[in-house]
Amino acid sequence: MRIALLTTDNPPAAQYAKTIAGAFDLCGIVVREQLPALPFETAHELDGQQTDIETQTWFGGKLPPLSDFAPVTAVPDMISGEATEAVKALNPDVLVAAGAGALSDDVINTAGAQAIALHAGDPEDYRGEDTHLWSVYHGDVARLKAIVQYADADVNAGAVLLNTPPVLPPDLPLAALRMAVVDVCAVGALKTLGFFDSGGMLTVNHLQRMGKVYTAMPSVVKGYCIEQFARRADAAG
Repeated sequence: MRIALLTTDNPPAAQYAKTIAGAFDLCGIVVREQLPALPFETAHELDGQQTDIETQTWFGGKLPPLSDFAPVTAVPDMISGEATEAVKALNPDVLVAAGAGALSDDVINTAGAQAIALHAGDPEDYRGEDTHLWSVYHGDVARLKAIVQYADADVNAGAVLLNTPPVLPPDLPLAALRMAVVDVCAVGALKTLGFFDSGGMLTVNHLQRMGKVYTAMPSVVKGYCIEQFARRADAAG
């Protein structure tokens, strides 16, 4: 079974690529290069801390290039004609979208019904970008989920295949929260791909409501989230 990964080049992408390539034929990785333009700054020291923790934990401190796991094709985004052509050229049986942004119907339909998205957050409440952080902002981290769902051109609107809460120790730093969710999503991806490969079936749960679509989090809000998440550890202590 040929798997194509659609993603953005960062440590979670490398971890997903390593995980999938270790169990299936990862035939290619399509990487979006252009992030949505926003009217505010998003860079924050938390970003670097997050990258450092993930790189150290997953890869012993040295982030491997995605090309270590499969051929890489760069495209502007996943709704462009370039993305459609790149995916068609790979001729995948299944698409796995993780941090890829919006997908076009043309991209999704290259793999028929077997196109899945990995998502950090219950899509009935949180869709879009940085949803693990937005759950912290709203004081809702106890309901954070690692989601495997069918991909949809409407961001994170597809039916849910697996819905698993990550394990969040009380002393977990906010910089490690994304890693905790990605670890569970990666396990869910392998389970789902295994069902696809064997012809098995998974229970499908259609969304009862559509959560808000969030952008990447502004820098000024990330500082608040650090304080908010620290209170969680203080309360547990």
